[in-house]
Amino acid sequence: MGRFVAIVLPELPSELVRQREPVTGPLGVLVELESTAPEGPTVPRSTDVLDAVDEAARRFGIRPRQRVTEATTLHASLTLRRLSMTAIRGALERIADVARGFGATVAIALDGSETTRDEASAWVDAPLDTLWIDVTGAAHLFGGETLLVHEIEAAVRSLGHRARVALASGPLLAQAIARFGAGAQPVVVAEGEEQAALAPLPVHALPLDSRTASYLVRLGLFTLGDLVALPRAELATRLGARAHLVLELLAGRDGRPLVPLPPPPSLSEEVELEDGVESTEALLFVLRGMTSRLAARLAARGEATTRLEVTLTYDRSIAALRWAEGASPERLCPSTLGWTAELPRPLSREADLLRVVRARLEKTTLLAPARRVALGVPEVVPAPRIQLDLSRGTGIDPDRLPTLVAELAAELGPDRVGLLATTDTHLPEHVCRLVASLELAPSERSTTVPAWAPSRLLPTPVPLGRLSRAVRGAGEAELLIAGPGLPFSARNVRFVLRLDGIGWWTPTAVARDYFHAWLFAGSGHAGDAAGRALFFVDRQTGESFLHGWDE
Repeated sequence: MGRFVAIVLPELPSELVRQREPVTGPLGVLVELESTAPEGPTVPRSTDVLDAVDEAARRFGIRPRQRVTEATTLHASLTLRRLSMTAIRGALERIADVARGFGATVAIALDGSETTRDEASAWVDAPLDTLWIDVTGAAHLFGGETLLVHEIEAAVRSLGHRARVALASGPLLAQAIARFGAGAQPVVVAEGEEQAALAPLPVHALPLDSRTASYLVRLGLFTLGDLVALPRAELATRLGARAHLVLELLAGRDGRPLVPLPPPPSLSEEVELEDGVESTEALLFVLRGMTSRLAARLAARGEATTRLEVTLTYDRSIAALRWAEGASPERLCPSTLGWTAELPRPLSREADLLRVVRARLEKTTLLAPARRVALGVPEVVPAPRIQLDLSRGTGIDPDRLPTLVAELAAELGPDRVGLLATTDTHLPEHVCRLVASLELAPSERSTTVPAWAPSRLLPTPVPLGRLSRAVRGAGEAELLIAGPGLPFSARNVRFVLRLDGIGWWTPTAVARDYFHAWLFAGSGHAGDAAGRALFFVDRQTGESFLHGWDE
């Protein structure tokens, strides 16, 4: 039989509400199946039924499946919030990314079951609070099943969620034990001991509708052990449409398959800030937690990212006020501020991602306090694997250089940091080009820079004017360049090469004579030396241009 871990999140809806806004006192949540349903504060209807409550509400006797009118009589200050099923599913998908580091298959539903409700608002087979991991054959990688479930519980807790974890030989068995039998510590049920582990659980641990479960309780059958003691034939007629499944679970057998949850193509984290922040330190504190969660999800998936996107949503009223004071009214006041950090090499570790975000954030000036912060990873790629080097006394961090380059690119701009790639061309200005990636194709590494090329090539040739006389071939002639401003005197002129008909099939064919020379500001021998230069003469117009300098 397979081995499955069930992660039950009893406070998930309440945790999601409290992440968005601070709520004091007991909290009740109404879950909406439609993704378009409004979220946040709600005016209860007489037919509304609570789907989840927090621990503070439970201490006042408030329970799920109670009507709102009954719950508010138990505590008049009960806070009610609506939450869409899309938000809950998104939270489960974020936890599933971390869970993929422990097993090959992660699911939030069994054999294609959908989220439904019965007449008493009980969730039937609903992925409202449970996530499963198939860990068959993987426990030895973590030192055994006991250490495995403790690591899973710690990983979920690091994401800010309280979890009840159990491991058993079937997904429904593990879910029932996690929800009703597991306490603060994870539970591991050995193979063959499932029936004994189920015996003390209440009848509500079975996938029964509320009417059937209440009927069994009225008969005095409070635990699953009481049900097992009854004759199987007589019990089957009282279990309703799910009798076969319930009887199999009572026998300790569970063969329902998991439906694998595909990983999302992109990752994102969002935080709502009630008061808004605009200081670098406060924003960095918020982004540190977001990068930590993203790094955990990337590491569990064995992936990395090549791009980070940060979006800050302004406080609208303050932004509009400051914009009206300091900007032209013709332009609309921006509601958000965002930037993208291109990474020269895929990164996934928390410290590396945070360094890139910090470098860009320190150069950012906010128009108003940020009320919402979003950190996205639009592109995920397989994480690079580095072969261990056993010949060295100390390990070498393979991400040290890529992280430094990414940090510099975020601070200086992606077009100013990278590697020089070479191309097969005769034009000096096209021999080298700056690329952001740290990995060059073989064709970009094979070409060598000509020996006559200067150490510093100007991106755009600087016009110097026309020569006072023509330069022919090699020689030591001195010539005067009648350019704008002071004239230049070129001495020790040496002919380098001639480019003739480069790109002859285009309207901008190139015909140049290149020279090395020492340039002096002014004419004659009294001028100040400007340096050893590479300049060329356009053979079609006779104009000369400064193209580079040698050290």
